[in-house]
Amino acid sequence: MLLPSAVDLAEEARTAITDALTEAREAEVTVDAQLNAAPVWGDSSLLGQLVGNLVTNAVRHNRPNGSVHIATRTAGEGGAFVEVANTGPDVRESDLPTLCEPFQRGSGRRKGAGLGLSVVRAVTATHQGKMIIRVNPSGGLTVRVEFPAAHAAGPGHGAGDP
Repeated sequence: MLLPSAVDLAEEARTAITDALTEAREAEVTVDAQLNAAPVWGDSSLLGQLVGNLVTNAVRHNRPNGSVHIATRTAGEGGAFVEVANTGPDVRESDLPTLCEPFQRGSGRRKGAGLGLSVVRAVTATHQGKMIIRVNPSGGLTVRVEFPAAHAAGPGHGAGDP
């Protein structure tokens, strides 16, 4: 059962970063963030899992001395987004369609069960959002998840409606 409420993606990102810092240090990955208020309407537990999966994946699928950048802010027409980029290994454009399938991992990736991005995709769809994945020219991925305006997706218009 979804429990929709007002959620700030910036707060969810702060929690995700705190949770991933030990692993990032051990992997010699730096994490930086530009977190601006990014209010959305949705299930805080699911949105927290979405942001957590993005940050954890970006740390785990990286290289030593790599980096992760997280940004949150409002977007056009009152929506908001979270964007996570890393400097991980090269990803082939042809692998992008399968990265969001359950139990799939990009070529050469060995960590994780391959569920992170499939969960992100499912939570995004549940919240009427849009997920965009881009290959970074120097390696790694940028994943951006955009959500509609909090007021437009509030009670009677969004996640959790019957």
